[in-house]
Amino acid sequence: MAIAVRSETTGTGNGNASDQVTVLKPATIVNGDYLVVIMGAGDDAPAVAAPSGWTQGDQSGNATGNDRQIGIFYKFIADTTAEPANYTFTLGSADNGAWWIGALSGIDSENPEDELMSGNSVLVSNSATPTAPQITTATTNAFVLAGWATNFDATHTMPGGSWATRANNVANTTVAVNVASQTFANAGATGGVALSGGTSPDYKLMLVKPG
Repeated sequence: MAIAVRSETTGTGNGNASDQVTVLKPATIVNGDYLVVIMGAGDDAPAVAAPSGWTQGDQSGNATGNDRQIGIFYKFIADTTAEPANYTFTLGSADNGAWWIGALSGIDSENPEDELMSGNSVLVSNSATPTAPQITTATTNAFVLAGWATNFDATHTMPGGSWATRANNVANTTVAVNVASQTFANAGATGGVALSGGTSPDYKLMLVKPG
């Protein structure tokens, strides 16, 4: 069965002194789904912490120039009645966050990651067209997510074409998050994927897949 996004939403939050940002649960989730969050934040270290029960796929940060960090987290839903209305993620240094969350169906609960996510994030500086790195999928119909956390720049144009837009310039005064996805019918190299039209000098981005 192909992986599909059943429901999704985006938002931003101000950690303030509590260092916490609330991520709203998608409108529709079903037992057996996975929830996936891509969180972008300011600050100079990969300090996003997910609530109990979540798995961190990859996370990284940059302490040079305009500090940014990005992380991807996922959770298997065994019983929807046990899920809260929202999820509290903790950021570092009273920071702001911007996020995308999706409820994904069709993911293999035994092997949710087609490829290890760790190490798939890179820093791109002084570029209006930051490119998420190519990865090589191992299975057919792999669902690939590309996520960017940029320096509060809400002027980017999404890749388009075969890449579906999931989050388009979701921004606050600190960080902006963009997310795109594509299902690859055949295993192999995905090719890179880029935003365009931006103006901010420093970027943090990753290309990862939850299944």
